[in-house]
Amino acid sequence: MKQKALIWNMMCALLLSASMLGITVSGENAGNAAQNKGLLIWEFAPNCANGLEYVVLKNSANAVCLAGFVLTDGEGKVVFGDVVVPAYGQIVIANNGSKYMEYFESLPDVDLASHANVTVSGLFKLANTNDELYLYSPDGSLIDAVGYGKFREINGWKGKMLDVPEMGTIYKRKSVEDTNTADDWLCTKLGRTAMSVRAFRNVKMCAYVTPDAGLDALLEVINTAKAEILVCSYSLDSPHIVMALENASRRNVSISVLIESSPAGGIAEREMWAYATLSKFANVSFYGTPAHARFDYMHAKYMVVDRRTAVVSTENFKASSFPERGLVGTRGWGVVLEDAPVAEYLAEIFHADLKSIYGDVGSMTFTATSQMMTEACVNYTISNFTCRNSSGNVWIALAPDNALDFVLRAIGSAEKSVCIEALSMPLHWGTSMSPFVDAIAELGAQGVDVRVLLDGSMENAKVNRETIEYLNAQGLQNVHAKIVDNREHGFRMTHTKGIIIDERYVYLGSTNLCYNSFNENREIGVLVESGEINKYLSTVFAFDWRDDFQAPHVYIGMPSKCVAGTEVRFDASGTSDNGRIVDFLWDFDGDGNIDAKGVVVRHTYAKVGRYLVNLTVVDAEGNVNSTVREITVSACDTSATREAVSQNWIYALVPIAICVVLAVKFGKLGEKTQNAFHKIGRRVL
Repeated sequence: MKQKALIWNMMCALLLSASMLGITVSGENAGNAAQNKGLLIWEFAPNCANGLEYVVLKNSANAVCLAGFVLTDGEGKVVFGDVVVPAYGQIVIANNGSKYMEYFESLPDVDLASHANVTVSGLFKLANTNDELYLYSPDGSLIDAVGYGKFREINGWKGKMLDVPEMGTIYKRKSVEDTNTADDWLCTKLGRTAMSVRAFRNVKMCAYVTPDAGLDALLEVINTAKAEILVCSYSLDSPHIVMALENASRRNVSISVLIESSPAGGIAEREMWAYATLSKFANVSFYGTPAHARFDYMHAKYMVVDRRTAVVSTENFKASSFPERGLVGTRGWGVVLEDAPVAEYLAEIFHADLKSIYGDVGSMTFTATSQMMTEACVNYTISNFTCRNSSGNVWIALAPDNALDFVLRAIGSAEKSVCIEALSMPLHWGTSMSPFVDAIAELGAQGVDVRVLLDGSMENAKVNRETIEYLNAQGLQNVHAKIVDNREHGFRMTHTKGIIIDERYVYLGSTNLCYNSFNENREIGVLVESGEINKYLSTVFAFDWRDDFQAPHVYIGMPSKCVAGTEVRFDASGTSDNGRIVDFLWDFDGDGNIDAKGVVVRHTYAKVGRYLVNLTVVDAEGNVNSTVREITVSACDTSATREAVSQNWIYALVPIAICVVLAVKFGKLGEKTQNAFHKIGRRVL
C-alpha cells in the first residue's frame, strides 16, 4: 500500500515538474519510452469520413531514416525516401494532405497524394472492414504488423484481429510495449482529443457545494467577466445564470455555449426557454449524436471566464442544481479555479470539442415561451455550507482521454481513507466487475477505511443498491456503503461525483462511476491537492452520511422544590428519539458546566436559592436538544411542616370523637355508667 502511494506521489510530482517545463507526460506511458528499441505502427485510421486515411509511425529510440523502408497493406506499397523519424518522435503518412489539414489543422509529414519522398505502387488503401498493415526494413525484415476485421493468420500477429472499425474509428497503441496482439491496441474515434493529464501548481481556488452556495459562487464569476465566457454543460435552464450571461453580453462580453442535444428524457420546456433566450445574445452550439460522433454525450460541466478563471462542476447549470440560497436542490460539488494556465487549457478543450468539421456539432432552433420557466420554490434549511477558499496543486483529467487510469491510481494511493459520494456506481461494466468496486475491495483488504455514499432516487436506486449490497457482503469491517437519505437531507437527488482521498486529495467532476462516462462521453474532472478543501468536503460528506436530522424530545422528571442538604433524584427516562441516544448531559445550576451524565442521576444542593436545571440530549447522528426546569431550594420544607401539622390535628381529634361516641352509647336512656379498664386488650361494650 505504501509502495502504491509512493509511486502515485512520484507520478504527480513528475506531472507537476513537466507542466513547469511545458512538457506533456502521459501517466500511463511515462518512463516506458526506453523499453522499446525501434519503430512501431503507432496509430491508423482505416474508415474515416470523406475518404480520410492516415498512418502514424512512432520511434522510441534513436532517429531513423526511412529510406528503403516499406509500408504495405498487402495490395499497395509505399517505399520511403529520405524521411527521418526523430528520436522518440513520430511521423504521419496521409493519403490526402489537404484533407488531413482540414481535420487536424496541420500538414502530414508524408502526403501520398503528392508522392514527395515516397514511391507508391499498387492500390494502397485500407479496407473499411478487413485489412492489415506491415512495416518492413530495407532488407525485407518484418518490423511490425497489425490486422483488423475477420480472423485470419497474418505474419507477425498472434490471436484475434482488432474489431471491425465503425465510421470514424482510429486505432491507437496503448504504450510502446509490443506483444503483437490485440491487447496492445485501443479503439478511439476521429476528432477525439488524446490529451495527457495536465498538472498546475499553486492554484488559487474556492470550493462550494450545492444547493447551499453554488449559485452565489457561479454568479460572482460570471459578473466579473470583461471579455469572454465559455460555457459547456449537458443541460442548462437556470434563469439566474441566463440573466447573468445576458447582463455580461450587455458589457460587450463574448459568450459561447456548448450543450448536449440529446439529454436523457429529451430537452424540457425550461431548457427550450433558456436556449432560445441565450441564442439572442450568445453563440449557442449543440453537440449531436450521428453514428460517427466523437463522444456518446457531451457530459462535461465547466465554465471559462476571460481565460483567467475556470469553474469545474459535478452539476449541470440548471435551476434544480443551482437554486437561490435557501431553496432545495441537488447535492453537488464544484470548484472555482483562479488560474490563467488552467483556464487556457480548458478553453483549448472547449474549442477542440466545438469543431463542426466532424459533423457532430451544429445549431438548433427553439421558440422562447412568453414566461420564464422556473422550478417550484421549496425551502431548504437543513445545511448552510458556505464557500471555502484555499490554494494548492491541481490536475485536470479528461474522459475518454485519461481520466479512468488517473482516478483509479489516485484511489489506489490511499493509505488511510477513501470517501466516495456519487450519483451512480454500477456493480458491473458489461460482463466485468466495475474497476471501482474492485479498487474499493482491494483497499478494504489492505485496511483502508472506505465509505461509499450513493444516490437513492428512483432511476438510480436499483443499480446502486446492488453495488451496496455486494460491498457490504464482502465481510470487510472497514468498508461501509449505503444510500443517501435524500428526503431527510432535503435533496432533490444526490448528483455528486466526488472522491476524498486521505486528508490530502479531492477529485470532483462530471464523470459518473460507470463505463460510458469514462470511455465514451466527454467528461472533465479535477484532482485538488489541498488540506483545506479536503477538510471542507470531508465535513460535507460526514453531513451527507447522516441519516437523521430530528432532535430528541427531552423530558425531565424532578421535584420543583427541595431542602438544602438532601439528595434530589433527576429522571430523563421519558426522553424519546427516533434513533439511538448517546449522551444525557446535566447542568444542575445553570453555569454552563456539565455536572453529571446519565439517564437517572442524583444531586444535593448545599445552599438555598433558585436553580436552573439544564438537560442536553445528543443522539447517534449528532442531533442535539435541551430543556430547562427550575428548582427552589429552601432551608427546611415548610410545605411538609404545614402538611404534618394538618395531619396531626386530624389524629388529635380521633380520640375525642371516640369519647363522644362512647358517651352517647353509655349515656343512652339517661343512665350513668362508669367502668375502668385496668388491662390492655379488647373489650366488648
